[in-house]
Amino acid sequence: MSHYLLGFTSQLADNISGNVVGLVLGTAFRFAAYRWLVFSPRLRTLRLPRPTRRIVRMDSGGLS
Repeated sequence: MSHYLLGFTSQLADNISGNVVGLVLGTAFRFAAYRWLVFSPRLRTLRLPRPTRRIVRMDSGGLS
């Protein structure tokens, strides 16, 4: 990209632009993967079973 479009022909410019393009592509892939695989709308519809309620008796505490 920098070599042909911008005219930077040094190895440093190629290295920097390659790292930037790689970083952008990696970030876009990571965002898409997390968006569609981890935080999937399909998984939001799954419901976990509700915990059963414990019944607590309010008696005399064992004193009779």
